[in-house]
Amino acid sequence: MSGNTTGECWACGLESNHVEMHHIRGKAVDATWTIPLCRTCHDLVDRKPLNEWPISLYLSAMQEVCALPESRLMMLKFLALASRAEARNDAEREAQPR
Repeated sequence: MSGNTTGECWACGLESNHVEMHHIRGKAVDATWTIPLCRTCHDLVDRKPLNEWPISLYLSAMQEVCALPESRLMMLKFLALASRAEARNDAEREAQPR
């Protein structure tokens, strides 16, 4: 997270008094590629696990973004891969000694 400003969120398009710069590829990988996101969208992208997102977001994305069958298949594949990766990360965190 790099600075808070007022502006338009790249993801939802709404004006916000709390826009944060999201590092698309991750700050450690490439700190130069950023887009402005409102706090809500930034939380969804960076801080809220995919399996905790409301189902309405999945359905909306499928309807709006995936007009072609190929796009729908790609979205389903992405969601499956992301969910598996998050489950592995959760299992690794739980296995670490406290």
